[in-house]
Amino acid sequence: MLENLADVHELERDAFGGLLARTFHVAPQAFVRLLERRIDRRIERGPLEEHCVYEPIPSTFSWSSLANEAEPVAYAAAVESLLALMVRYPFFEHRLTEIFWHVFSVNPITMSALDDLLHRADDDGLAMLLRIVRDGPDAVAFSQSAFAMHILDVCSEKKGDLASRARQALIHNAMRVRPYQVFAGSIPPEPDNRHIDEAKRLADLWEPSSPAHQFYADLAEIRRLPMPSIDAAEFFGEDALSDD
Repeated sequence: MLENLADVHELERDAFGGLLARTFHVAPQAFVRLLERRIDRRIERGPLEEHCVYEPIPSTFSWSSLANEAEPVAYAAAVESLLALMVRYPFFEHRLTEIFWHVFSVNPITMSALDDLLHRADDDGLAMLLRIVRDGPDAVAFSQSAFAMHILDVCSEKKGDLASRARQALIHNAMRVRPYQVFAGSIPPEPDNRHIDEAKRLADLWEPSSPAHQFYADLAEIRRLPMPSIDAAEFFGEDALSDD
């Protein structure tokens, strides 16, 4: 069935997302192979910068959550295969990263694969890894603090600005927030700064002179500003919010 989908010019977003949510755990590698075949077919159709009616990678907007996790061996193989696909086709990295964090979670298998990439990648590969972590699920920098600091250590040994980019990626990941929020009434809610206490806790676990302590201490000093908000009454209209 998935092999047949390689010929479809465009995978309907919600239909494919629903299919993936219900069946990814059955054959995760088959889904990765489908993405690879679709990318190869798109390349056959001409320069990637040019418009083409063949859209190889569907949008993940509004995709459903996965129904079940894949068996560990198949899961690990799929993680490795999708990372390899991202390395091979950097043009599609952004879309593939969205899919990566939709079908894989922050667990030991995923983090082990990312750690392998961290150690075998060249500078371009490290930059890709930083973008993956940057766009990862909220609080990877908190829930996987040892790995986050390992990334900083490895990048600090490299020339150029990789160390600075690693800090920026981890801070962005820790501070991810919705671009706007709907509220009832005229007074918007206070910004969510719960990261401060967690950053302070983690800073205290490391030696005061260590880069890890400095990273989390710096993170604890960051305050979220009030985000652009939409007053629900103004957006939907007073009548829509009334009890009548």
